[in-house]
Amino acid sequence: MEFDSPQQEPSRSPGTWRPPSTATPSTATPSTATPSTATPPAATAPTAEPGPVMLQDVNQPLYTPLAKPTSPSINPSLSKITWLMALAAFVLVSAAIVPMLVQRVSYSWNLGKEKAQYEVAAETLKNVRLNELSAQVSKRAGPSVVHINVLGKQRSRGNWLRGGLSEGQGSGVVVDAAGYVLTNAHVVKGADGIQVSIGRGRVVPATMVGSDELTDLAVLKIQPDGLMPITWGDSDELDTGAMVWALGSPFGLDRSITFGIVSAKHRWLGPADRPHKDYLQTDAAVNPGNSGGPLVDARGELVGITTAIVGESYQGISFAVPSNVARVVFERIRKHGKFERGFLGIEPRSLTEELGKEIGLPLNEDMTTYQLDGAYVFRVTENSPAAAAGIQSGDVILNWGGKAVRDASELYNLIGNTEIGAEATVRIFRDGKTRELTAVLEGFDEWQRKLRQ
Repeated sequence: MEFDSPQQEPSRSPGTWRPPSTATPSTATPSTATPSTATPPAATAPTAEPGPVMLQDVNQPLYTPLAKPTSPSINPSLSKITWLMALAAFVLVSAAIVPMLVQRVSYSWNLGKEKAQYEVAAETLKNVRLNELSAQVSKRAGPSVVHINVLGKQRSRGNWLRGGLSEGQGSGVVVDAAGYVLTNAHVVKGADGIQVSIGRGRVVPATMVGSDELTDLAVLKIQPDGLMPITWGDSDELDTGAMVWALGSPFGLDRSITFGIVSAKHRWLGPADRPHKDYLQTDAAVNPGNSGGPLVDARGELVGITTAIVGESYQGISFAVPSNVARVVFERIRKHGKFERGFLGIEPRSLTEELGKEIGLPLNEDMTTYQLDGAYVFRVTENSPAAAAGIQSGDVILNWGGKAVRDASELYNLIGNTEIGAEATVRIFRDGKTRELTAVLEGFDEWQRKLRQ
């Protein structure tokens, strides 16, 4: 059975609408005849009656767009110059930013690694075998060590390295997470600028907070970003023969570590008229460039600041400022920006057997030698804090501020470490008896101003 093909709707030209026919649909049965192939009659033209509503072509816009404003003509040469300037600016900015970003990413990655080692070492050092000790000490103290480069100090001194070593190089140690670095005063003296390398490829500028030439210590300030400060140790607990490690940049070789022992305590260094005792002597290898670096104990804690050697290079003798002295200097400089020693107004001397006999010092247990711990007061300055406290010539100062005085040099240090304006209890020996006095220190400059008034 064949079905009629659906009759094709006449094609319409776009935009023409015809009303629907009102004729009744045909109900004729389907014809079995072959469909005619005759050409359909041509469509008749519409009458003059109200014509059909003309709709717009769907492909045409419903509104006439406004004409776009004509952009002013641009000189091709000017456009090219502008493009080149923009490209150059981009290159310059990229050259400045990209290395910084790379450095930052590298720094953060390495910082995390070192922090992990730092924490693990702290626990390991509590119970470690001797052959592992140096490695753990290095991991614990190493992240706190910095290399210092001083700008403007380019005088060269010869050494085994080709070209010599700039005197403007040294070491330092981070002692506070706020960005404080402790080093030697002679390392940064006369600097036009200071740069600090904190390792991990990062170099930052540093500013001088203050210095103390007598102890040869200086305090610097850097950005407090990801720093791992060293732990303060107690240098008074060190015994002769105790193991110590020196870290720093000998001959510019940063992050070097050497090992030794405490050879002696309380060594004299400094000007003859203002001696400063209490230096630690060690046999740890220390060379130019180590100055200002930390001396640490078997726990990786700071027990000294490396400051001097005998001769131009290492000969088995080096010196460090004890941590208990360095900490006082650091705290004072951080607080006041300088380290001003208090003025007492005495001339002390160390005791001898002759003096002991003359002033009647107590005898030791052997009943033949005198107890010579203390500082003999040779002279008292008029109108000085010592005179105001009642200290007299011929007295022996046995104790200052609760600390025993062993000799004149130690008394110098104890007085120097006492805050100006602070009261200090002084135990003296006079006429065969001990008594206690109270002294209040003044700044030397302040005392001189009072005398001139």
